[in-house]
Amino acid sequence: MKIYKRYCNNCDKYYEGYGRSFCSYLCSNKCRKYHHRKSNVRLVLNNLDIIQKYQKGLSLRCLARYFNISVSTIYNRLIDNNIKLRPSGGIKGKKATEETKKKMSESHIGKHKYWLGKKNPNHSKRMSGEKNPSWQDGASFKPYTLDFNEQLKEKIRKRDNNTCQECDYTKEQLGYSPCVHHIDYNKENCNEDNLITLCRSCNTKANFGRKDWTNYFKKKLYAKTT
Repeated sequence: MKIYKRYCNNCDKYYEGYGRSFCSYLCSNKCRKYHHRKSNVRLVLNNLDIIQKYQKGLSLRCLARYFNISVSTIYNRLIDNNIKLRPSGGIKGKKATEETKKKMSESHIGKHKYWLGKKNPNHSKRMSGEKNPSWQDGASFKPYTLDFNEQLKEKIRKRDNNTCQECDYTKEQLGYSPCVHHIDYNKENCNEDNLITLCRSCNTKANFGRKDWTNYFKKKLYAKTT
């Protein structure tokens, strides 16, 4: 088993450990007892102590645990004393070179997510039809009635000024004629009180959480007509 080296937050000494002892930040039971006694009491901050421990190699997070304060406070104390901070790990804020991008791209060649495509051909079978949690008794396969024709749709659009009643985008802004949505999701109910104008995006969004959308559109249409 690999042995790690860590800095004790209590006695300021390095110790070796593995497993749970590596994650404790304390080298012995004696240090743990002492640390628990003082854990609820904030130490008086001394900038010199912070600087010395930081220069010994402690990270900002270790210093924050030792002094029982936030990392931002430690950071501000070091900056105020003109202490040059060590560079942090990772490439945050840096741009990868073209060579690095090429290597990253090549490393993904031939790899495939196990739940997609040929790796898992039975996934689509398991999630189709009544097995899908979003199944609505095959409502999407039911045809619209003859009453739901272009004349009725155009009448509803004119009533709503060719504007989506959710996002307020007009026909000119959308670049197409907005959809006409059944408020109660019943294709056979083509009463004008059950129809409302929506753009394609809002019409798709309204397919989830149908009970909430039904109540919402009913109240909105009622407030508009009264």
